[in-house]
Amino acid sequence: MLRILVGLAALLTAGFALTAGAIRLRPYEAAGWPALLAARSCDGPCFMGIELGSAEVRTAINLIDSHPWVDHLIVSERFGATNRGFVGWVWNGSQPDWLDPEAEAALWVRDQVARFVRVQTRIRFGDLWLMVGPPAKGSFRVEGEFLTYKPIIVHHAVFPEMGFVAQFTSPCPYRAAAFWNQPVELHFYATLNEEVFSDYDLRVWLRDLSC
Repeated sequence: MLRILVGLAALLTAGFALTAGAIRLRPYEAAGWPALLAARSCDGPCFMGIELGSAEVRTAINLIDSHPWVDHLIVSERFGATNRGFVGWVWNGSQPDWLDPEAEAALWVRDQVARFVRVQTRIRFGDLWLMVGPPAKGSFRVEGEFLTYKPIIVHHAVFPEMGFVAQFTSPCPYRAAAFWNQPVELHFYATLNEEVFSDYDLRVWLRDLSC
């Protein structure tokens, strides 16, 4: 009985956090969401005009380098020699507000083709949920933080219709305000492999959470 009550309390607290976030951040939501949709305005999976799964590496790099949001590219010696791996870039201040200006973005290239894009955003998980609805699939696990080894929740939320996965970490034990207000990193894929994720069931994951 205690376990059930704890689970219900967690869900009620989470619901409150979502409601509070919606009230505070509706103007940001209205400004940011159209820009996110515009960033992926291609017929197939894409981001910033890069058609993931079909754009060749040089085409993708040229699109990034000439994009009005981008200051400069970051290309490693390894990538320059092999055309495989990550190409990064730095924002120039013209990017929409939902993108984190302090975080580098990255494009993954394999077999000379652009495969996925990773961008850190300022969109909080609760706001994303309110904008597009609950995720279809996801993952939820506890790991040790890289430097301190303190337990953290590592969460992936899959939105197949949008073509992306949202990822973030949050302190463990679970705290509703921290969890729902974490900014998400978005991964845009050429092919989103849903089979590596479970059906989304946050209630069960929170119930079974152990730090």
